[in-house]
Amino acid sequence: MKDATKFYIREQERFVEVLPEAKPKGIVLAGYEEFDLFIHKDNYGLWVVTEGQTGLKAGIGQKQAEAKADALARLDRWGLDKSKESIQYGIEHSGLSPRYGGEVEAGKVYDPFLERLAQNKKDYLEYSSIFKQTFGVSLQNYWDKLTRLDVIKFDEEVVQPADNVSTKEAVEAKYGKEAMAMVITLL
Repeated sequence: MKDATKFYIREQERFVEVLPEAKPKGIVLAGYEEFDLFIHKDNYGLWVVTEGQTGLKAGIGQKQAEAKADALARLDRWGLDKSKESIQYGIEHSGLSPRYGGEVEAGKVYDPFLERLAQNKKDYLEYSSIFKQTFGVSLQNYWDKLTRLDVIKFDEEVVQPADNVSTKEAVEAKYGKEAMAMVITLL
């Protein structure tokens, strides 16, 4: 029996609950009315259509309509029978969503904000040392735990590009392409 009040996604080989802040709600796509589909926002602010028995992503988009259209296109590409087989395969190999009585790790919920903060902290810790070696300044001076690298402050204080030279061009010329790749990663 389905619990219509809770929504779960499959993430890193486990089911996690989608919190109300991610705005989950059930949807119906033409031709796939028998499927349990729902839409919600992910930790990047994108809309995701998820299949309810497996918790697996069916479509994605910047707007709800785009995510629904993407899911419909993917399902149409597979066709109804192949899509049903895929769902059955997902259940057999990864288990049934807690929405249908499957297991969920205690205390594990999907919170886009907390996921974003955790990823930002991980990136900060991973790149702090190399950032200091590369640019000669502490990443801490240019880092916000929510918005990440303050590229404007970094540009003004560290890169200081000449007029009509982009930050990208200046970083690559002064520090190399790997340094620019790190800056992009930290944005």
